[in-house]
Amino acid sequence: WPAHGPTVAMRISLLLELGRRVALHGAFGFAWFLDELIWGRVLQRVRIVAPLFEISAARSGSTQLSRYLEDDPHLCAPSVLQESFPLVWLWRLAPRLERLMPKGWPDKLAHALHPKELQERHEVNLLRTDTFEIVFLAFFQLGDIFISLGPRAWAEEFHYAFVQEASREVWEDDFLRFIDAIGRKALLVARPDPEGQPRRLLLKGHFLLVAPALAQRYPDARFLTMLRAPEKRMQSLINFLRCQTTLPPCPAAPWPWLVEYACTAEVAYCDTEMAWFQRAEGPRRCVVRFDDYLRDLEGTMREVYRQCLDRDLSAHVPRA
Repeated sequence: WPAHGPTVAMRISLLLELGRRVALHGAFGFAWFLDELIWGRVLQRVRIVAPLFEISAARSGSTQLSRYLEDDPHLCAPSVLQESFPLVWLWRLAPRLERLMPKGWPDKLAHALHPKELQERHEVNLLRTDTFEIVFLAFFQLGDIFISLGPRAWAEEFHYAFVQEASREVWEDDFLRFIDAIGRKALLVARPDPEGQPRRLLLKGHFLLVAPALAQRYPDARFLTMLRAPEKRMQSLINFLRCQTTLPPCPAAPWPWLVEYACTAEVAYCDTEMAWFQRAEGPRRCVVRFDDYLRDLEGTMREVYRQCLDRDLSAHVPRA
């Protein structure tokens, strides 16, 4: 019951949305089961070797960094559409289905789904990678509904510093299995790298709360973060969250909710991030500073390639 909480009309709208999702879960589960029937054994043989997890705080500049890495022919990063519809059989049909779509349909769909104010603050491209856990929470959990339920609900669902008891099963079970499944599917359909070898998986997001579990599951994984001055990042985050799409007639999140969330969950994230990336033991980690990234892109990306990919800078990466 937060201040400015859901009205009766909002509650009815959210309840109807819950009903719609329940009705669709059976169909989606059947579609997923088709993948298991057709490619189940093949997927089990796919190996996720030395994955790269770019885990940075929100509004740190991490998306542009992931786009440079995504373009590397040695890496494989699931796109927004692939994560939203994680079905190998559908991916196989996609080239034929695309012929039936109007020209420029990905951009038109992205613009229809997101307000103009959000697109001014974040590039929306359905055919490229994006914040992995946000797509997961919006499509397969109740992330977009929680936006209208107040800062306490946000803290339980979008608290990336550590696992909250209310959402423990989501993060420690559902999300980890989802990462493994999508990773295997993406690697299965990806073409080999220029040397004819399997590609390495790249995932970008803010899911710091499961970083220790990922390091345990994938001991050869590399972890990368982008650091930005907290006050700049939080100012950007509050404005960005204000632009998020909500379910009509739910209005944009009130400013007090945004401030409360940023000054609790995001401050805790900074503390956890410092502790995780400064640990003496554990997997290989690389820290990039936003100011260095702007001042010396080539030098910064060389360090990323050396620490995370054990290679020299790829020719496709811009030098400025």
